[in-house]
Amino acid sequence: MIVKPASAIDWGITEVLANNEYSRGSVWSGRFNSYNGTSYDVSNFYKSKNVILTFHQTLYVDLEDTVFFLPMYFDNGYESDLLTTEPVLAFGLGIQKKLGNLTMELAGKNLWQIGGSTSEQPCFDSFSRQYHCGTGMAWSDSSSVHLKHDLESTFNFVLRYAF
Repeated sequence: MIVKPASAIDWGITEVLANNEYSRGSVWSGRFNSYNGTSYDVSNFYKSKNVILTFHQTLYVDLEDTVFFLPMYFDNGYESDLLTTEPVLAFGLGIQKKLGNLTMELAGKNLWQIGGSTSEQPCFDSFSRQYHCGTGMAWSDSSSVHLKHDLESTFNFVLRYAF
């Protein structure tokens, strides 16, 4: 039997996930039809120039019947000729409380974010007119379709009863 001092706090990192896929949003294919019906493929302008890294991890502190946790997200952004997203670091906050056979959990993810802004650049035709290479529309008309890769804040409430 192991006895912990009353002041001992159990803490750690759990749920560590890492991959090399950009998961913050979609990226334009670069294939579109112009106003006159001509098909274009400028997909090379949207190919990533950087190595993509994405991490999800959760820190926790377990105080016997109450667990506090801090979900975190990081990615190093996306860099191409026409689309750039800055690296982002996001934090959440959660609590899990045990009351006998009942466990309640409330968690918020991506509540605070540092970085992560998105910007797009226009293409130019042979007359030096600007247009959006993701859609083929005039750049001046395209602001409503520009990508926004903000992380959405989410909240979860879980109630468990053990029989």
